[in-house]
Amino acid sequence: MTKINDDTWAVNDGNPRPSSQPTRLGGPSSKLSLIVSDKLDRTKEAAAAGMERTKEKTKKTAKKVKTGATTGVNWIKVKCNQNKLFPKK
Repeated sequence: MTKINDDTWAVNDGNPRPSSQPTRLGGPSSKLSLIVSDKLDRTKEAAAAGMERTKEKTKKTAKKVKTGATTGVNWIKVKCNQNKLFPKK
């Protein structure tokens, strides 16, 4: 009777061993594993889509903030220049 080791240092007895996943009860992969994997993939897709929408909204908001800040700074410049041109007596 020959003992077969799954050890990498074991002597090769000529029988090829599959290098894939170990065998499991119920087949190569369980049904629960497939369900969890499927739900994880859908969650990743939903998160990616949400990130894209968030990026677009952030770009629009940043543009609005920049425009508002520019308008505010220009208004302050105009008011300061008016006071310098027409000082109060």
